[in-house]
Amino acid sequence: MIGVLGWTCRERISGRQLWRWLDVLAFVWPFALGIGRFACTLAHDHRGVWTDHWLAIRYPEGTRFNLGLIEFLFLIALSAAFLALDRRPRPVGLFFCTYGIVYGAFRLWLDTLHHAPPRLFGPTLDQIGGGITLLVGLAALALTLSISRGGGIASPRPA
Repeated sequence: MIGVLGWTCRERISGRQLWRWLDVLAFVWPFALGIGRFACTLAHDHRGVWTDHWLAIRYPEGTRFNLGLIEFLFLIALSAAFLALDRRPRPVGLFFCTYGIVYGAFRLWLDTLHHAPPRLFGPTLDQIGGGITLLVGLAALALTLSISRGGGIASPRPA
């Protein structure tokens, strides 16, 4: 995000074009993260709480959630939803807002399945990251709605 904003300032990209770039980035994030989480699923390196749920994985110390697997399945669903949304005209900013809200909320929920999550001054790292992602998505949605009411940045598919 910092790189995109820096590039935008350097190239003097308009606000409308920035929203289009953010949409493109948000569109590909679930696909890119999905590849990484697939590797986490195979490595079994994100162990969750002990459970007897049907999605549980048997580890040497007991049956637990594999949080990489849960996130991988979520990202497959989010990627499929994004592909379906890409088939029709939509307002600029839809993917960025949707990603922020849906993924941020998912990460907050996923944090409840962590076993001894890392903390930073009280809250867990996922609570901080998921909360920031959710707030950015909500702020982007509010900004998008206010701009679209005042003249509109809505357009068909990004160029």
